[in-house]
Amino acid sequence: MLAKVAEVCHASLRPEDLVGRYGGEEFVIALPDTSAEYAALVAQRLKESIAAVQFTEELNALGITVTIGLTEASIEDEDLELLITRADEMLYVGKREGRNKVVVYPQATPSPS
Repeated sequence: MLAKVAEVCHASLRPEDLVGRYGGEEFVIALPDTSAEYAALVAQRLKESIAAVQFTEELNALGITVTIGLTEASIEDEDLELLITRADEMLYVGKREGRNKVVVYPQATPSPS
């Protein structure tokens, strides 16, 4: 199943996007030069593509869903681990809220000058 999910990810993304397995059943996807709004659309499309995957009859009865947490890197963000932590936090928010969701990390609002 994980191999099929990876295949769908690669087929659904641009050549410059990066996909890597991160832990047991988690993947990290980097979408360079992509806004959070557009990334959320990509994530929604990816979620739908994975849900549409056909397996053998035994596995099709189970169905596959994904929960996607995402964050947008800002100019100040230099730490990859921080970005992964933010996305992971959103992943767990989505899981607590019922799974099969796309959850975007809230960007900080600029403080008034």
